[in-house]
Amino acid sequence: MTYRPRRLLLCLVALAVTQTAAHSYGLTLEDLALEPPSGCKTVGGEHPVSLQASMQYSAPSPKPERKTFQSFHCSNHDSTVYFFQYSADTDMKLAVLLAGALVCGGPCPTSEHPERILTVENILVVISSPKPKTFESAITQKASRAREATK
Repeated sequence: MTYRPRRLLLCLVALAVTQTAAHSYGLTLEDLALEPPSGCKTVGGEHPVSLQASMQYSAPSPKPERKTFQSFHCSNHDSTVYFFQYSADTDMKLAVLLAGALVCGGPCPTSEHPERILTVENILVVISSPKPKTFESAITQKASRAREATK
């Protein structure tokens, strides 16, 4: 029998994902919609720093309940933030693993792929920007305000 680490890893991931119970969430894509950060303006279309981030949006796996994106022009660079809303933990956890593999070839960020992959409850966020920390901070703040509003 040939040792196949990739197949073993996929089996372990599948097992871990199927052992997680479904969960009901409260956040929606609208809760995380961003205002342009300071020094940025909203622009149309996709402007990711890598083709892989755009591919993740075009054909996400597993299929999200809803998805959207927002693009911004900031000083001398463009950025796109992708949002994927899931209704089950199992789909969400698998989506995070697959997004990291597709966008960065593993855990993000890397020197070649500065993208950030975040989870905010049931929403997977892929920040495709040469300077993702600005958007990461804005998303974290929006999520906190949305959680407070639902208490």
